[in-house]
Amino acid sequence: MLRMRSGVSKRLPITERKTRFDGTVQEFACQVLAIEPGKHALIRYDNVGLVDEISETRVAWRDLIVDVLVKPDGAIDILDEDELPADLPSEHRATIARALEQIVTNPKRLVAEIERETRAAL
Repeated sequence: MLRMRSGVSKRLPITERKTRFDGTVQEFACQVLAIEPGKHALIRYDNVGLVDEISETRVAWRDLIVDVLVKPDGAIDILDEDELPADLPSEHRATIARALEQIVTNPKRLVAEIERETRAAL
């Protein structure tokens, strides 16, 4: 999601509701990212989390701390693994492992899937 920029779209704003692992909540006003043929992001930043709700006006999710930065040259940096609590439930560890596998093993396929689903939703 992109943070809201005034005058960019006439669509209703979308609220991103992020619940941090510690239980605190942060909300952001966002808008749908339009994909233009031939244009690509310079970097991609993925948050690993659990989706609670996706609707036309709201995206709510729980942050599982780990983030992934995919650079233009294909290099991948896994961030914040050192911040995972020792008592992290095993189901959350499994979710993180599955997400990292999908992101790291074939990031181009994942980007193509996201772009395809985004186009279909617009």
